[in-house]
Amino acid sequence: MDHFPVFMAVAGRRIVLSGGGEAALAKLRLILKTTAHVTVIAAQAAPEIHQVTEPQRYLQGWIDRRLNARATKDRGQ
Repeated sequence: MDHFPVFMAVAGRRIVLSGGGEAALAKLRLILKTTAHVTVIAAQAAPEIHQVTEPQRYLQGWIDRRLNARATKDRGQ
């Protein structure tokens, strides 16, 4: 199996999305359909991401979030 689907309650929770490219944008679009609060961490983010949120380069305390989603096509990171 290449993918593992995960369903969790995210109402009012914080989700940290790491990445700023097409993969991050696809995940961001899904996250924005929830009532979760999203923080994007990216060195460089697609213009579409900037339209809905202000990406950060680093987020102190990110470990304490409900979901940390990595969204990059680079498998070496």
